[in-house]
Amino acid sequence: MTKDGDQFDPKERTEELLRRFADDPDSARREIAILPYYHSIENAITRPNQGTWVTRYFRLKWRPALGKEVADLVEAIRFCADKKTGETIASMETIAEVAGLSKRSVERLLSSTPPKGRSDDWLERWRLLHEFFIVGKKGRYRQKTIGGRSQVHRTTNRLIVAMDDPVHPDDYDKFYAEAASRIASEEAKKLQSKEISYNRPAGGYREHEVVRDDPDSPEVVDNSAYDRPVGGHIAPTDGRGLSLFDRSTNVDNVDQKPAKRARVFDLSPEERQARDERAYDILRELYKAAGYREDPPEDHKNMGYYRRIATLLDPSQVYQAVAATRDAALDGRANDVFRYFHGAALNIARDAGVDLGLKSGSESAARAK
Repeated sequence: MTKDGDQFDPKERTEELLRRFADDPDSARREIAILPYYHSIENAITRPNQGTWVTRYFRLKWRPALGKEVADLVEAIRFCADKKTGETIASMETIAEVAGLSKRSVERLLSSTPPKGRSDDWLERWRLLHEFFIVGKKGRYRQKTIGGRSQVHRTTNRLIVAMDDPVHPDDYDKFYAEAASRIASEEAKKLQSKEISYNRPAGGYREHEVVRDDPDSPEVVDNSAYDRPVGGHIAPTDGRGLSLFDRSTNVDNVDQKPAKRARVFDLSPEERQARDERAYDILRELYKAAGYREDPPEDHKNMGYYRRIATLLDPSQVYQAVAATRDAALDGRANDVFRYFHGAALNIARDAGVDLGLKSGSESAARAK
């Protein structure tokens, strides 16, 4: 209630303040700047959480090589793209507006073949853009019924941009050195892990003596409980580092048979939750591509198959299989979306050297309905 007994009207008060701010903008900015919730007001307009991060590496390495026009275009596409996948269906007009370029300039830079009559510097920037940053460019199609006939029409472009900065060619020596060092280190860890976990006598375990610095005071250590054979198989000692691979058996034990298919061991609750979420996301995307209106049930009968895919394939490989299936569905090339995804996932796994552990003819396991 106000002093004169009238009820306070927020809308009326807002209009009064707007008129006063418009009459004296300088005074209004000073008045607003000292409010205790000034930054909250400012953030409501600038939306800092909706930005695109520009790394120091991009500023110092790629921007000079790409030039202002191409660098602005890369940042604009990243701004319009999904932050996880790098995919956008924004129109050329929208990208040009965000980049501060003309639509014609954007079309020339994103063309699949370089236009004629351009300078060598321009062509080099165009090459860097397409070789390192434009991951994919495809048309999007929708089926429309015209005159009683179903036709496929192109609607928009689908661009996929690299959201992470690629390594500049000038830094390839450092890149190769770092990769070689990491690979050697990981291989050493795996060899050490195998020696600890699997190189045990096939006949069992015995107490043995470990002689310390003082030869007169040996210490007897019983390691029989450390890694005891269970049911004829060697139990792993360090499951975390080998959770996505088959456990090798002791080669000296002829009665043991090595596992033929990939299995998953020792996933933590957090890892299992993340895996289940990825598996459900795959099935949900396939449902959308197949034209189903409802989401798939969480206890889908083939969820185990999608959990296997989500575990053994990298997220980028999973996205590649889903994207290929979605494009095939839009183009009318996938009569059965779930079988198509199964074939795409098998091809990607085969190229990457990943054994999914599926029996031949198991494509029926991928059917959702």
